Amino acid sequence: MFIRASRRLLFRFRPGNQFIGMDGGEIVREKLRDFGIDHVFGYCGGCNLPILNGFYGSINPLFLPACTEAGAGFMATGYAKSRGIPGVAVTTSGPGMTNIVTSIYDANADHVPLIVLSGQVSQSAIGTDAFQEAPSLELAKAKNISKWAYRIQSVDELPSAMDNAYRVAMDGVKGVAFLDLPKDLMVQRLRNSVEVEDEALTGCKTVPKRVCARDVSQVADLINGSERPVIFVGQGAKAAHHLVRHLAHKTWIPVTSTLHGLGIFDGRHELSLRMVGMHGSAAANYAIQEADLIIGIGARFDDRTIGTVGSYAPMAKKAYESGKGGIISINLEPIKTVKPHFCFNYDCRTFLTHLIPCVHNKSRWSWMERVRDLKREYPFEYSSSPDELKVQDVLVELNRALHGRDFVMATGVGNHQMMASSLVDFRSPNRLLTSGSSGTMGVCAPYLIGSHYAHKYRGQGVPLLIGVDGDGSFNMTMSELQMVSSERIPVKHFIMNDGQLQMVNVWQKKFFNKRFIGTDSHNPDYVKLGEAWGIKVVRVTDRRELLEALNLLDSPEPILFDCKVAKDQECLPMVAPGKPLHDMILHRNQLKFMAFDSSQTPA
Repeated sequence: MFIRASRRLLFRFRPGNQFIGMDGGEIVREKLRDFGIDHVFGYCGGCNLPILNGFYGSINPLFLPACTEAGAGFMATGYAKSRGIPGVAVTTSGPGMTNIVTSIYDANADHVPLIVLSGQVSQSAIGTDAFQEAPSLELAKAKNISKWAYRIQSVDELPSAMDNAYRVAMDGVKGVAFLDLPKDLMVQRLRNSVEVEDEALTGCKTVPKRVCARDVSQVADLINGSERPVIFVGQGAKAAHHLVRHLAHKTWIPVTSTLHGLGIFDGRHELSLRMVGMHGSAAANYAIQEADLIIGIGARFDDRTIGTVGSYAPMAKKAYESGKGGIISINLEPIKTVKPHFCFNYDCRTFLTHLIPCVHNKSRWSWMERVRDLKREYPFEYSSSPDELKVQDVLVELNRALHGRDFVMATGVGNHQMMASSLVDFRSPNRLLTSGSSGTMGVCAPYLIGSHYAHKYRGQGVPLLIGVDGDGSFNMTMSELQMVSSERIPVKHFIMNDGQLQMVNVWQKKFFNKRFIGTDSHNPDYVKLGEAWGIKVVRVTDRRELLEALNLLDSPEPILFDCKVAKDQECLPMVAPGKPLHDMILHRNQLKFMAFDSSQTPA
């Protein structure tokens, strides 16, 4: 017996022949308008002028120039993360393409739908080492860089290529579609639309999959029979967050998540274990190791969340051997790390729709008491000092100030990112914008810019745009303040200014015998930097100034907060490299790792 999945089209695909007489730039504009994409980010250059010419005088879609090609890609990613449809970035050939590769990789690694339109030298010049020629197609086709990459052979292919780009970006496991557009073809006018014929499309298109009733029944039986289950959610469950909550509430199962899964389950709920993994909640890590059933929903079980493969989930593995539990994966893509005992490659929303009626209400009082004990025994802690301001101090007070408000928070990558995931309450999905799988620094400001324009389309106001950034990350893309300044985007950007790449510095201290190299930062005067851009900057050096600064969150103007924070910030808990999930450094003065006896049955 099979249950058919349902699908909705969010837009229309106009037949290609409706674009006869249009040049390449006009076709791109009209296609993006059909897709509902109202803002496009990019940087101009010689080979992409035919593309940009199509946006001349256009308000929808509106072209927004970034300071760098990488910044344009990150803005488009922030737009896509917030709106759920593809972001679009336009770049040019040669260095324009090589500059945006990091953005493409970042989006594809985190399964963000993105369409990248790259200008290219004329067809006759390809392969001749022409001025600003780069092997764009070959770069985009490199493993894990994009989901699909294609160079059009004629302008007649362009409508079909654009349609395919949207489908590839959005269908199944989301990702990046890259189109290489030779400039001589883009100035031509469409005469007769033809379909793109590319074998690579076969592996990108996903046929709607019917859910097998036997699979639903098997998962329901495992959940109903388990005594110590944990739901583990990842980014793939975002569209199903209401169903995840329904499942957890009905079955009374605690929920933990990946970094991108934060907000799928309300972080303040008593069933929430918050984030799991290397810098996750100690309670979540211990609960995963003690659980007899792990229900992975939209999660990839990546290395940052599982510790070492062989030591992961020992009690669930024992339960599987006795026929009473195990590791379940409900996810569109196969798992490449641990080997789930039960693997179901379905859309999470479709599968949960049919699963929830089949599971029983079950109190699990003993397990919930154990979870409460873990949360009481291992809260997020840090050593506060009246003499200095710490990153955690800023985040704790910021979290209080954000209570009850609608906000979007973006972060850079580093200790501040992990601390924000622990200390800020995310109650809805898509409220934390950060780089996960690729760990790309410098994304905070452009992500916020993209999110701003993603929310503007609704006409219902933009949420508070909060940036939590390390000085190292901020310095990488601070040039994108140009758009913040010119468009008066009301970001509230908190720079954790400690003059160090703190996370790497801590690793050098702990694991490389204090052989410090390359982790000291010589920062500019951020107050003067803000003045140069016409942006207000507030310097924060202590708690009193921090509390005064937080009163400015509702200002309609962009503000930078230069937070002078202490240098000695270790991000704890921490699972050290090569250690099991349950072996954590929990305290600053801890000299050895905590031990966990997997042979012992949890209470």
